[in-house]
Amino acid sequence: MSEPRVYMACLACYNEGYHSGRWMNKDELDTWWYNNGDPFLKEDKTALKPLCDKHLEEYDRVDGWIGDDFQMHYTITYTWESEWAIHDYEFIPTIDEHPDIPKLLEVMETIEDLGESYTAYVKMLGGIEYGNLDDYEDKYYGVKPHDPEDLAYEYVEDTGILQGVPDQVCQYFDYDLFGRHMLQEMTEIDGYLFRNY
Repeated sequence: MSEPRVYMACLACYNEGYHSGRWMNKDELDTWWYNNGDPFLKEDKTALKPLCDKHLEEYDRVDGWIGDDFQMHYTITYTWESEWAIHDYEFIPTIDEHPDIPKLLEVMETIEDLGESYTAYVKMLGGIEYGNLDDYEDKYYGVKPHDPEDLAYEYVEDTGILQGVPDQVCQYFDYDLFGRHMLQEMTEIDGYLFRNY
């Protein structure tokens, strides 16, 4: 599976009639969000990568003594793009233009770790704000088998529910019916099964 990415657009440019922005993976988005959120925290100003060249706020740090106190001062020489929107995304469930970025970063990292099954889980819930890893682990069952009978055979083997039952009784166990009942208690998203309970 390819890594999840988002296209962060500069809304100032968009409002001025042209499109500008950058594709970002999780690490790039994390760095950009950290810098954009509080660029004073970054000593290395080369790490400030704007969404466009036009709307950049550059912070010049000037240290000096004022009386007996040593103080830091900042001067602003350009305008930082304070307005942004996500205009496209890849390998991420549907998100709106202005999601909770820390939550989005968490989801992108989990998708990188768990793959498409977590993408399907978030899609099932209807948005990145609803999912969490503990709930995923409780609900995720596995990849949907070709038919209900295979699902039932796998369940019986994993749980051992027929252990100790005489063979002359087991031969009457309806795997197909049992598998179809199991599927009624699950939701399928993109070939992955999730428990409804």
